Amino acid sequence: MKHGNNTFAPGRPTPDGRRPMAFPFYGLDIASDRYTFWENSLMPFVRKLHAAHAALTRSDITVLLLIRLDFTNEQIARMLHILPSSFRLRRWRLKRKLGLPGADLRDIVMRL
Repeated sequence: MKHGNNTFAPGRPTPDGRRPMAFPFYGLDIASDRYTFWENSLMPFVRKLHAAHAALTRSDITVLLLIRLDFTNEQIARMLHILPSSFRLRRWRLKRKLGLPGADLRDIVMRL
């Protein structure tokens, strides 16, 4: 992960004390081309979600985007500053909101 002119390994603290997260798409330089990445990769997914499930909140869509970006449950829980058990409950409630209580949420998100 780049920070200034230095390269830091995921999980190692940066000079300002932050711990960078591992990005799942190594080799993809979204820092220079964030808008294109968002428009071409993520925005169509958000539009499909909103069209299919208008009742989803911004928080729900954020969780689904993080799942779509292939972060693990533990990584997402850390990003949201909640316990992994709380995140499992949140995923269960999200599946129920989507009307898919018995399905695997990650498979559903990847198919959209």
